[in-house]
Amino acid sequence: MQIKEGPLVETTAGWIEGIRLSKVDKYLGIPYAAPPIGQLRWKRPQDVEPWEGVYKANAFKEPSAQPGTIYGTADTSLYGELVGSEDSLYLNVWTPVRDGSEKRPVLVFIHGGSNTRGTASDPIYEASRLAEEANVVVVTINYRLGFLGAFYHPALQTGDAVNDSGNFVTLDLIKGLEWIKLNIGNFGGNASNVTIQGHSAGCMNVWGLIHSQMATGLFHKAIAMSGYPLLRSTVKAEEAAEALVTVLLLQDGLIDSSKMAEQYKRTMGADGVRRYLLGKTTEQLIKAGAGVKQISHIRDGVVLPLGSDKELQVSNAVPMMIGTVRNEASLLLVYGYKGQKELWELFNHNEKNYNRRAFLKYPSYLSYKLKCTVFNRTLFYWFNNKLMRRVADIPKPIYQYKFTWDELPLPWGKVFGTFHGLDVIFTFGNFLREVPNLGRFVWSNDNQKSRETLHAEIVSTIKGFIETENPNLYRQKSEEWQPISSNSRTYVVWK
Repeated sequence: MQIKEGPLVETTAGWIEGIRLSKVDKYLGIPYAAPPIGQLRWKRPQDVEPWEGVYKANAFKEPSAQPGTIYGTADTSLYGELVGSEDSLYLNVWTPVRDGSEKRPVLVFIHGGSNTRGTASDPIYEASRLAEEANVVVVTINYRLGFLGAFYHPALQTGDAVNDSGNFVTLDLIKGLEWIKLNIGNFGGNASNVTIQGHSAGCMNVWGLIHSQMATGLFHKAIAMSGYPLLRSTVKAEEAAEALVTVLLLQDGLIDSSKMAEQYKRTMGADGVRRYLLGKTTEQLIKAGAGVKQISHIRDGVVLPLGSDKELQVSNAVPMMIGTVRNEASLLLVYGYKGQKELWELFNHNEKNYNRRAFLKYPSYLSYKLKCTVFNRTLFYWFNNKLMRRVADIPKPIYQYKFTWDELPLPWGKVFGTFHGLDVIFTFGNFLREVPNLGRFVWSNDNQKSRETLHAEIVSTIKGFIETENPNLYRQKSEEWQPISSNSRTYVVWK
């Protein structure tokens, strides 16, 4: 139940008014940096301009600019079209209603979506329940996506090493953490006890922060869900940037084929290319970027370290929880066989048997299942034999989990099993059946008890970990968590 008068909090930029629920205050759409638009496109995030009066933090802001998919909007008419805005550097805060001066731990969740799509305002990330049950201040954050979030091009080099890095995803998140350090105490949070948590590309971004010396001191623990470090050289990043310019030139009809691109760019000169890029509309950039492979973390030597991709260079050694789900591949690969609109309608249709049989019988179903098997085996081999061996050398406790809950109703248990992102929904506890969302097809009366039991177990584990580094502190039914080492690879199964 919402109370009419919202809670007031002072930030470094001015006063904000949020929304008071019965046990949680929430503040939505708080600017943590100036809009990265105009001449601030492809620049490190700048401070927010202070405002007068009271800022109404009572509604989510638009997603970061991206092509419309099931990860960015529920409006199927926008799939493939521009969704969101470049004015996107906003975060959201949920905090238990304060009953004293005690400062609570802070949990910062970074959404996934291949660093090209997704939004902190997805209903599965609504954090009222998590904040109350874990007694924690929860922050979710938007950051720049696609080539707006990572772009390394010679024409944009100015001599400012941070701007020239091209690592705007990481810089945005660092700016958000700096905002938290300065402001979260007024929301009842402890700036000296911040845990970052990310899923999929959000998990890759967690690793980016762990790698970055610029993030040192801004967080103290990390939860890495279904993602891994993936840093690429400036050479690879520049190749991607040049490919984007080529696509833009083709879109504008300035060249007839990609073979003409290099010559045309030379005639433009560096200044011409810079002005050309800054003059592109958001829609033009998003459309062009959809056809070019994205590189999100660039080894520039300033924001992110130089070195081999096979190295795990850790600037911020912190206690970690790291995990995967049983069938990472199923949801990731299905988009090669079914369209976005078709899947969204399938997942959210109210009729019990709507098109389920057709889904199972399409001609490529066996090919899809085979690819899932190969993908999973390859991924888990790399994860278990490469990544986890490397993190065992981090001089902090590292815990591992495997998420295997598989009580999905048929046919989904057969088609997807324990799919990519299911553990995130269990963490927030938003088992939404009335609101369209990506996980709506999973929930049934039959699995209500087991899902609530596992949600409670996950929350109790996270609560202990973020409070004290000890996931066993409030542990209920799972086996005891033991940190991994070079000689011991124990893990807990969430099932």
